[in-house]
Amino acid sequence: VVLDEGHKIRNPDAEITQLCKRFNTCHRLILSGAPIQNKLNELWSLFDFVFPGKLGTLPVFDEQFAIPIAAGTYANASHFKVQAARQCSLVLRDLLRPYLLRRLKADVKIALPAKSEKVLFCQLTEEQRNAYEAYLDGEHVASVLAGRANAFAALTSVLKVCNHPHLLNWELGGDRYGDWRASGKMSVLKQVLEMWHSHGDRVLVFCQTRQMLDIVQAFVAERYSFCRLDGTTPVSRRLRMIDEFNADDSIFVFLL
Repeated sequence: VVLDEGHKIRNPDAEITQLCKRFNTCHRLILSGAPIQNKLNELWSLFDFVFPGKLGTLPVFDEQFAIPIAAGTYANASHFKVQAARQCSLVLRDLLRPYLLRRLKADVKIALPAKSEKVLFCQLTEEQRNAYEAYLDGEHVASVLAGRANAFAALTSVLKVCNHPHLLNWELGGDRYGDWRASGKMSVLKQVLEMWHSHGDRVLVFCQTRQMLDIVQAFVAERYSFCRLDGTTPVSRRLRMIDEFNADDSIFVFLL
């Protein structure tokens, strides 16, 4: 059995993890670019699928590795805890080494240009700032601070405002819903798209939500050729769309 994107079984209590571990197999492989995302016991879950029992039970693994290693990473950790964490890490590395094959991009010589990462800071527009401050002064945030409401929902709402104020309340926009001038991010996106288009470049634009992708699409559709792939796109269409974008230089923007 080969699990591609095998980190999906990182939660040892998840139903998918339990089902995968029931397979009666002679050989098991996991392919993953992110075997550890949050906690060390995620690595235990993956490895226990590949080699059941090699790292002991989860409580034993926590006691012998996860807890001591985590304790040594704290800023106020004592010298003893730091040294203990290092020793546990070395032992764990030696246990995993015979069964872990790591490959970097440089090892397989992927034909990609050198990565150039630039972070652009986007100031809030006046409309965004007013919506942001009004939300912070509102009842929902007061309920969160009082422990009566979920903080995650409040953070999601703040993120919406920072993307585009009309995402928080479409009535704020009215006939102007999605207007790029109301969003600092959209104003910056407009500038960089104009620059890249003038240079003859092509662009992938990623959004975290379909609602924001809708706003970006409405803006792009008035100016450039584009295609769009999101969670509603049939699986049978996805690879074909990627091939079409790669083959057709006239498509400037791929929205994702």
